[in-house]
Amino acid sequence: MTHPSSALLFLCLFASACTGADDPKVSPEDLAQSEQSADLSEPTPLPPYVPPKDPETITYLSPLLLNQGLTLDLVNPHLARETAPEKFQAKWSTTKGEFVVEFVRAWAPHGVDRIYNLIKIEFYKDVLVHRAIEGVLVQFGIHGETSIATTWREAMIQDDIPKQSNRRGYMSFAKMNRRPHSRSTQLFINLRDNPVFDQQHFAPLGRVISGLRVVDSFFSGYGDNVPARLIRNEGNEGVSGPYPKLERILKVTLVDPADEAQ
Repeated sequence: MTHPSSALLFLCLFASACTGADDPKVSPEDLAQSEQSADLSEPTPLPPYVPPKDPETITYLSPLLLNQGLTLDLVNPHLARETAPEKFQAKWSTTKGEFVVEFVRAWAPHGVDRIYNLIKIEFYKDVLVHRAIEGVLVQFGIHGETSIATTWREAMIQDDIPKQSNRRGYMSFAKMNRRPHSRSTQLFINLRDNPVFDQQHFAPLGRVISGLRVVDSFFSGYGDNVPARLIRNEGNEGVSGPYPKLERILKVTLVDPADEAQ
């Protein structure tokens, strides 16, 4: 696959800035720096973490959403707080096939606890891959139900200091305009080595151990031009019309490595 031109990346950055998307920013300078090795020994200090207030989701979401068969922990982020195993794997079924990610809690404890809970409550069910920059990254993680997407976007978690580099095949949480402690549900997978993201405190959670070519094959014709806020405001159906070729995460399931070996 060929890397995007500098002109295309400039347009992608402009579109992303206009939409206020939660994402790692990619510039031509970033691409040049990504050829260099990352220095994780002296990360930039982080400001103090202030936990978000408990959302009043039970009041205004439960009657409608629970009647639709959604679980209470999907409606209220503060109920999804289990501690993740030290290491686990998850299978991601998509419109292009399947890939498996192995997560390591020691790499990013706060982030891995969050992704573990999101997988357990089936958050990533029928989720659009709304951002795909060819040869650089793919991004997804906005729930197709607008009320849930909005609620979880505010349920931000504390940053982890990166202990691994954003190498090809590694998965990290996105942030809201690179703000500290603003990770919620959106994820990205690096399609090339992107060590510049390490200095922006995008801490890898795990890596794709099989099916990376499936991720490579996600449709990238829209680049950075799908507004994240359109998904949050209109849901999946509101995006499917103007952007019909977007890939989808169909479901994510925890897997037993022993079963995968058979």
